[in-house]
Amino acid sequence: MATKEEELEKLLDNIDFKNLTAEQITCKDGLLKILAGRIIEKAM
Repeated sequence: MATKEEELEKLLDNIDFKNLTAEQITCKDGLLKILAGRIIEKAM
């Protein structure tokens, strides 16, 4: 069974970061906010 780190690495491998700007990742409605929101939703 895969560890949590291995599962996360597999998920991150599927994101094409090359086509994202730093702003698209970190801005108010960027990737980090979306991912955090989805993680919180799944946890609840």
